[in-house]
Amino acid sequence: MKPNTIISQVKKKLQELNVSISISSNLEEEGLCVDKDFWGYYHFKYIERGKASTDRKTKDPNDIFYWLYQSATFENACKYELIHRIEKQDFRRILFEKQLSLLKSIGIEYYERRKKEISDTLVNYPYSDSV
Repeated sequence: MKPNTIISQVKKKLQELNVSISISSNLEEEGLCVDKDFWGYYHFKYIERGKASTDRKTKDPNDIFYWLYQSATFENACKYELIHRIEKQDFRRILFEKQLSLLKSIGIEYYERRKKEISDTLVNYPYSDSV
């Protein structure tokens, strides 16, 4: 699957949820980038000041879809949490709940994968609500 096809599909799905994301297949542009190399690896990159600060690679296009959806929904959930913050409550409660809700609307497999990541994080870094 070509990177531009992946980008188009992700943008279309996110548009249905009113979630925006800036993705490119151009390594010269700042922000998220999806590329495919000579060996068939997809690269999920975040470009800052002309350099990749993040570069994950996979041969599975489903990983690219997940990473893009995870990034877009996380950004959206952060904005949502700022507006709906509850004093003395760990901000991650609202953030994670919103992100999981968005991912569930995109696909249960993305929801389940992120839910496991969040659970793993909370084992080491549990919620810390102020009293």
